[in-house]
Amino acid sequence: MSVLYDKSNYWIGRGDFDSKYAFTVVQNLMALAEVTDTAKAPIVMTPAN
Repeated sequence: MSVLYDKSNYWIGRGDFDSKYAFTVVQNLMALAEVTDTAKAPIVMTPAN
């Protein structure tokens, strides 16, 4: 399967595991970075003593 973007075709070969893995990691990072109206920043607590 290929994707047409700006008059060029892009694809990842069936046996290209490294590229598929990298693409999956990027997709997961983008999903984690999505901001929604219910998303809240994490709170970091440190001891005061």
